[in-house]
Amino acid sequence: MSVIAIASFLYLQSPITLIYQPAIGSSYKSEMNVEQSGPMGDSSTSMKSLVKVLSFTDGYYKLQTTTSDVKITGGPGDTSEIAKSMEKENTSYVDKNFKFKIETKDAAADPKSKEMLNGLTQAFSGITYPTKPIEIGDKWNNSIDLGALLKGTIPDPSAKVEGKVNLVYKLQKVDATSVTIETTMSGTINIEFSGQTITMKISGGGTSGMERATGTPLNSNSKVTMDMEVAGQTMAITQKITIKRI
Repeated sequence: MSVIAIASFLYLQSPITLIYQPAIGSSYKSEMNVEQSGPMGDSSTSMKSLVKVLSFTDGYYKLQTTTSDVKITGGPGDTSEIAKSMEKENTSYVDKNFKFKIETKDAAADPKSKEMLNGLTQAFSGITYPTKPIEIGDKWNNSIDLGALLKGTIPDPSAKVEGKVNLVYKLQKVDATSVTIETTMSGTINIEFSGQTITMKISGGGTSGMERATGTPLNSNSKVTMDMEVAGQTMAITQKITIKRI
């Protein structure tokens, strides 16, 4: 093995620090496809997103995300209005560890909805970066108190909502320009209100490719299953989500 090859091997095997640090004024486009199956039948949704990095203040990057070209096939009834409502512009704030806080026009007047969006986005967008250098095979964790987030959306003040979504990340692969991170997701949510009990088990995971220099997303493939039990009846909803930079 040549000296250059040995140096390259050692470079790729050494600990790395993952940081979200896009250039101010930069932008990146992505395409997302979601295939869903459940009690209401099968459906698929595709959309494009343009993310613009506007500024960096108080430890957060301000991002403007424009969603367009939403297409929904399958599902119950006429989905054209749903597709139209999804084509919007959102502002979000992301720190160096790729943790989100979100501001949207729909959620601005409802702090509980905004809080729920923050948690759901973090849980299902998939990635939170570790706070220390890592090597291939290293794991780190994140936990989302989904029960606390959902409780604010239930009108019954006596409702009991408990449960967390636990995420385990693993650095799977590193090359000169990108990293691949494996994510495993699991959790159980219990909801009790108005004499009813709902249990929802969430499981799944996938892989995400991230740009090494900037920490921005390149691609991801994931599958999430939600098994629900309501009044003795069981149902399952499965989503397969594919995202790629275009």
